[in-house]
Parts: sequence; structure tokens; C-alpha cells
Amino acid sequence: MSELRAGTRMAVRLMGTAGLFLISCATENVGEALRPGIPIDVGVSVPDSMRGGEQATWQVLWVHGTPPYTVTLELGGGGWEDFEQAAADSGPVNHETWMVNDSITAEAQYKYTATVTDAAGASGTASGSYSVAPLIPVLEITGMSHDGQGLVFFSVASNHPDGPDATVSATGGIAVPQPPVEAHDSPDTPTVEQHDPPGVRQWDFVVPCRPLDIIDGNSGTVTVSAADSWGNAASESIDVALAGLYEIPFHSLAAIPLKTRARVGEEVTVVVACGDFPADRPLRLLVGVRLTADSGVEYVPNSLNFGAPGGPWHDFDGLWDTMDPPPEWFILPDIFGPDGIDGIAFFDLSDRPGRVGLDFVLIPAEGGDTTRSGALYSLRLRCEKPGLYRLGFQQLDPEPLGLGDASRTYYQGDGLSHYFWADISNNYPDVPNTITVTE
Repeated sequence: MSELRAGTRMAVRLMGTAGLFLISCATENVGEALRPGIPIDVGVSVPDSMRGGEQATWQVLWVHGTPPYTVTLELGGGGWEDFEQAAADSGPVNHETWMVNDSITAEAQYKYTATVTDAAGASGTASGSYSVAPLIPVLEITGMSHDGQGLVFFSVASNHPDGPDATVSATGGIAVPQPPVEAHDSPDTPTVEQHDPPGVRQWDFVVPCRPLDIIDGNSGTVTVSAADSWGNAASESIDVALAGLYEIPFHSLAAIPLKTRARVGEEVTVVVACGDFPADRPLRLLVGVRLTADSGVEYVPNSLNFGAPGGPWHDFDGLWDTMDPPPEWFILPDIFGPDGIDGIAFFDLSDRPGRVGLDFVLIPAEGGDTTRSGALYSLRLRCEKPGLYRLGFQQLDPEPLGLGDASRTYYQGDGLSHYFWADISNNYPDVPNTITVTE
């Protein structure tokens, strides 16, 4: 029987019967035309157009024979799967499969063979040739999701089994910066053959995220990008909402290292943050903090950042962003020596052998007040020798001139009174306060 195209009709002369019996290759039931003992005529409806990496639907038709039938369709390598169906009562039968052509420039030529065998052992065959257009290479990012705990999951897929590896990166203020990663076939990023469509290579990734405000948390967008040397590219984004990493008790002050283990000389970001303030003692005019640590800690020059870590150092986020209105600028008293803010350095505490201190005073200008929790400032430290380094605060400093104790860790609301935090022990449940340094 000759090749049939979808939507055509076929004229079949029944043996021993005068005239013609017309059947539709696509729609009509041919069961009424089945007659035992008459050879089986087989036809194939070939899809109008096929392309590598795309699906196509084939159709096998036949007349005559004794049911049930066994139907096979072999695509000669041009389809991902051949077809076989046993115990078919009647035709036509359809076969949907992914078409194969790994070339991105040339058509591929294949041959097909369809065979129908009936219950009495009679059979019929139809065969022919067909072409599959070149595959259009595609790079996709799929399955982006967020677990609510700071991890974003996604997959990168290439529809070409032998295409180039992809370079993948993740960006966004809320994402931990991710350097480009080569997606390739390795035990950690395996090729996935049993995929939809089959033959696609897929790599799975996890991007860790952290809130810009580690106390109150916030939301943001993570954007994932992938590209390969063929010029294919993909980009997807997901909105992520994160809770704060740490909960600081009411009217308390904390110095939080974002890494609790480091090597000698490795920089560690420390965030100085506070819990909510009492309604009758808001923060408005001034903050003074004496941060203390075990001897051997050094301040990393130019690492001071107002508010939460990340972003420009003068971007007043964190707690300052909760003021209504936020401050427009800060006054920095000249307490750092002749080099001003660039001269920040730890100094030995005369009343605390083995401890060092670092004074920092902020005077927000043109701002309102706040009773909200948040980050006051952040900086980076490094340690010059192995050991355990505990962070803390000193509230009062014995006045060297004998005029009484001087406030070192305090804040002001209306400017007439010094308010002290209820707790500056820096010892709170689930809030880190030490850095373990090793060689």
C-alpha cells in the first residue's frame, strides 16, 4: 500500500467485490471492511513536518484481516522510540514520539516500516522514507523553587546530547554571590537521559540565599542565568522572602559573626544589631558602641558599613531604614585619631587584660526615631593567630581624669538622657558570638 498523508482518503478494491470502498485514513472506522482470508493492506500517515527534539504523531492504518492485530512501526532511528501494539481490535493506531536529528545544520534521512499481523497469521507491510529537520538547540532553566529556608533550586537543560557545556551564575541582592559554574557531565551534575524530551542533558543546582537584613529579614529576587558557546542563553527569576537569621531579645545588643570558623587572616563580617526598643525610650539622636574582643583581633580597613552588610557603605539600611523619616546623613565624631574614620583600630583595654576594644559613635541627622530592631552597622575582622575569639561590649569606661565613668555603649532619644540597653552580654540563645580561628 502506498504512503498516506493525514487528511487524504484511500481507495481500496475488495477482492471478489465489485466497486470501490472508500475509507478515511484519519477518521473512519475500517472495522466494517475487515474480511478474513483477504491479504492485509497497510498504510502509514507520515507527519507533515518533523524536527529534531520535537514531538510528532504517526498513524498506521490497514484493511482486511482477522482481529486482533499486532501492529509495529519501526522508524529507522529517526524517532526516539519505535512502536508495537498487540491485540488491537481495529485501526488506525497512533504513535507519538520525539524525533531525532542531532545536527543543527542539515536534515537527516530515515526509513520507516509498518507491519500489521492478524490473528490468522496473515500480514501486510508499508515502508517509505522521511526526513527530519535540524535540531534547534535550546538552553532552558526549569524547576526554580525556594524552600523557604534560604535555598533556591533550579535545573539547567540542553536539548542537544553533545552540545557545549553551560556556564551558570546567580545574582540578586538577596542571593549569596555565585561565581559562574560550569555545568558539565560529572558525578555531581549527571546527564539525565530519561528525561522529557529524552536525550536532554540536565544539571541541578542549589543557590544559598541570605536576607540583607539578618535581623528582620526581607524579600528580594534571585536571577539565574545560563549561556553556552553556541550563543544559547536563558534567564529565570524567582521572588524569595526570607525571615531574619537571628532573633535578638527585646532591648538587647548583639555582635554577630556571620562565620563562626575561619583561618588565620581570613576576613569575617560582624554585624552589630539590637532588638526592639521600649516605646518610651526610642533611638533617635546618637548611638555609641564599644565593641570588645579577645586580643589578636584586627579591624579590616575600609570595611565599616552603616546598617546591614552588603551594598554601599553609606547606604543607611538595617535599623536606620526603620526611622521615620530615615536619616539623610551621619555625623561621625572625630574619635578615631588623626586619620578620622580611616583610623579605626582596636586598642588594649586597661581594665580588661587580654581584651581589646573599638569605639564607634553614630549621630544620625535629619531623621526621625525608631523602636524597631535591626542592624546598626557591620564591619570585617581578621585574627592574627589561632584561637577562640569572643565578641562583646563594654558599657562604661573608667574616666582617666577621675571625673566618673564615661558611657561607651549607649544611645540617646531626645538628647537629654543616656539610655542603656537592658542586656549587652552578647550571650543569647541561637545567636553566635565567637569565632574559632585555625591555621
